[in-house]
Amino acid sequence: MENQGASNQKQGDETGDKEIRKYINRIELNMFIGSEATNKLSQVLPYTYCRRKQLRFECIKDYLLLEEEFIKNQERLKPQEDRHEEEHSKVDDIRRSSMAVGILEEIIDDNHAIVSTSIGFEHLLYYYHVIC
Repeated sequence: MENQGASNQKQGDETGDKEIRKYINRIELNMFIGSEATNKLSQVLPYTYCRRKQLRFECIKDYLLLEEEFIKNQERLKPQEDRHEEEHSKVDDIRRSSMAVGILEEIIDDNHAIVSTSIGFEHLLYYYHVIC
């Protein structure tokens, strides 16, 4: 009989503990309403979705690193002559025709002007506005 009384008392204590915990949790929530609440990070609920997205980005990153390493190896193995020839062709593509010094004779409209060179010829040219 004494054991039954003790077990009833334990059950009563457990329900009392639950009520006390409920109030303590409310007090803790009220404590976090201030500036600490803004510093506390919220839990991200769709963890599996975020994890899957992270794994996908890691896979893409690994692929790009492999590609970068492959390109570096190809450049290193490329013969020196081919490299110089390619650089010269790029420079030739960038170069424009040779320039001559001339005198601005007359501006026709916003995009065209007559320019005379030291040789004596006058040319109708498309020009860009240059501010010096």
